[in-house]
Amino acid sequence: MKLTLKSLLFLITILNFGCSNENESMIIENVVVTGKIFDQDKFPDNYTIKIFENNLISFGTYHTALINDDGSFKIEFEKAFSSDVYLMYGGLITLFVGPGDSVHVEFDANELLNLNRENQYKFQSLKFSGDNAQINTEIKDFFPHVFYENPIEATNKEKTLQPEDYLNYLEIVKTNRIQILDSLQKINEYSEKFIKWSELLINYRFATRLFHYTWFYPRSSNNEKRKFEVIDIPESYYKAIENIPLTNAEAIINSNYPSFLHEYFLTNTDYNSTFDKKLRESGGKFEQSSTFQEEFERYLTRIADEYDGIASEILISQRLFGLMDSYNRIDVFEKLYPEYRNNLRESFCYILDKKYSEIKLAEKSPHKNKSLLKDNNEIQVVADDILKRINDKNKGKVVLLDFWATWCGPCLMEFEHSKKLVKVYDQKDIEFVYLCVKSKKENWEDKIREYNLSGSHYLLDDSEYDILSQKFQIIGIPHYVLIDKNGEIINAKAPNPSREEQLTSLISKYLN
Repeated sequence: MKLTLKSLLFLITILNFGCSNENESMIIENVVVTGKIFDQDKFPDNYTIKIFENNLISFGTYHTALINDDGSFKIEFEKAFSSDVYLMYGGLITLFVGPGDSVHVEFDANELLNLNRENQYKFQSLKFSGDNAQINTEIKDFFPHVFYENPIEATNKEKTLQPEDYLNYLEIVKTNRIQILDSLQKINEYSEKFIKWSELLINYRFATRLFHYTWFYPRSSNNEKRKFEVIDIPESYYKAIENIPLTNAEAIINSNYPSFLHEYFLTNTDYNSTFDKKLRESGGKFEQSSTFQEEFERYLTRIADEYDGIASEILISQRLFGLMDSYNRIDVFEKLYPEYRNNLRESFCYILDKKYSEIKLAEKSPHKNKSLLKDNNEIQVVADDILKRINDKNKGKVVLLDFWATWCGPCLMEFEHSKKLVKVYDQKDIEFVYLCVKSKKENWEDKIREYNLSGSHYLLDDSEYDILSQKFQIIGIPHYVLIDKNGEIINAKAPNPSREEQLTSLISKYLN
């Protein structure tokens, strides 16, 4: 019998894991987003469009599609619950979609690709039809009234204001947005769905920014000793969110809820856990140690003790997903997942089972990188073509891909470590390939000169990066991919050069 992803997922579900949370009956159906981009032919370098979906468990998933010559496109993906997602083409278009929805979007390329602060939410050409057309139109018309805020000024306030002053600032912003919503309701017949969604947005956006401040403020001091500090959180912060529930199953329709849950968890649980401390102190060694499972179990037990309801389910599911995705400890996942599966809703288990089945299928495939391909065969073809050009120039060599940007501080910090590795592997069959993204040509050239980087250099256009980020599931940069001498993907999430011992150990296996 030919083993496919779906058949393996089914077998894994019925034989090993399978969730049974009675609070949720799983309904997972495809969402189809079609569209028409007018004047697309004026921008030939922008030949992809994508949707970013916060699926609660994997910290977000990109779904990418190629744009046809006539400006039409189609993106199809699975969804288990209704919520907002982001259609990304120059600017961000917020879409509200649910399982089984068919949504059609039309807009002018000139408008979306020529944005500035004043018009970043004012999309005159944007039109919706199909399912949820009403709420999507209401969201489009609502944003320009409440979300124009100078991002530089907002960040400066977060860096400089004292805790109580920052709370007062956010409360003023929140109050103004509530007043605007109230005034708009008096002159517009908004749907109940939109009113609920917009109230959740205002409240959870406020709470997210408040707890983001608790770790961002000390880190912005540029004091290395304060890098993982959290301020002494005032009681007023908890009082400010006493009417904004930490556990709120109805709030998953708005992406600001999981964002708040993440920020609250970081500062109240994660940063002061022994698990996180050992991760930071070990430089990656702890992840593969014999004591990792024991410490991880304590970590999950603490989450179960401190959180309840859907908040607990989301946080535990995220950590279990991380065992497979971040720590490469499928062995620990297999031991711990059965203990928690009956307390997780079916849709969360579906995501975990699907990830697990992809990994197990890859183990049985001679081409392990195939498990990384998502959704669209055309995307695979274009991605493989880009990689083929790189591999053809480096035949017989191990290749380390470095995705970076000129404005990315962590990327630039890694360069000193990369340069050390270049010296270590001088005259060896390895090529360091730097793929710069989302950057201007002149800035790219300046940084190469400034850091005196050897190796191969490519400046990707936005569409090329979209395609490769889809293939490698890149969420943020810097991001590293290791390829063997035969052009096969060894590790799509390779260690950073600053984790020298772990990366050199991996590289050395494939140089011999």
